[in-house]
Amino acid sequence: MASTKHFFVAMFAVTKREWLTFSRYRASFAVTLIVPFVAMIPPLMTAKAFGATPRFVEMTGVTSVMAFVAAGVLFHRSWDVAAQVFAYALRREQHRGTLERNLATAMPRTALLIGMSLHRVVLAFAQMLVIVAGLYIFLGIGFAVDLRTFLLIVYVLVLTVVASYGWGFAVAGMVMVVKDAGFYKILIRRPLLLLCGALYTVKVLPKALRYVALALPPTYSIDCLRGLLTGSKTIFPISAEIAILTVLAVVGPAVGLFVYHRVLRYAARAGTFGNY
Repeated sequence: MASTKHFFVAMFAVTKREWLTFSRYRASFAVTLIVPFVAMIPPLMTAKAFGATPRFVEMTGVTSVMAFVAAGVLFHRSWDVAAQVFAYALRREQHRGTLERNLATAMPRTALLIGMSLHRVVLAFAQMLVIVAGLYIFLGIGFAVDLRTFLLIVYVLVLTVVASYGWGFAVAGMVMVVKDAGFYKILIRRPLLLLCGALYTVKVLPKALRYVALALPPTYSIDCLRGLLTGSKTIFPISAEIAILTVLAVVGPAVGLFVYHRVLRYAARAGTFGNY
């Protein structure tokens, strides 16, 4: 019990530090809330220009291309948040020269990493609310769901964030090895956006890439959430995709933590924590 209490006290202490540091820059805070909506406008305008063809309606089951794309990009953020935060959090500590000091404190190293990310998870959901409001106010895109569907969406979002933490732990370990967080955006984040069906259904991908997409966890999260929100056709039945995400939420963090702790032990033996 004491160790559990110690874990959460340490985790929320780190979260408080990160939140205070981030919120002190108010202009940056405000811009961070708005930028994701602005970034969605180009793909949405492209979707509006081409419109819904009969082939699109047949493949997706919906008539609004803008709603289809908006839902995909919106929910892509829920998967991306943990991995992106982890990629840059440890790198930022290296730049500050405080990584070794923080890792040497009397707290679980997992608590340190999770604490660095919680404020960004809250911010990501705030950004999603801003996006939904902006879509309705400026573009006339609205989503109507009943209470049961809304609760399912919340449940799947929770599963998505938990599963993404496994991805994030592994990414954090990779950052400790390559000493560069930029690789995540170039080699992982952008290819994922193109492959996981956020901008279009994975059915339009070439056959080889379609198999790659079906092996990626974000594909099922985005597909399931978009199906719940817009009623679009899903790759598998929604119940099956929720089952897949449930397994990923259990297995993902365990595998990610294994990679993370192995890399930390390697860095400790090699004495490379402070190198950058």
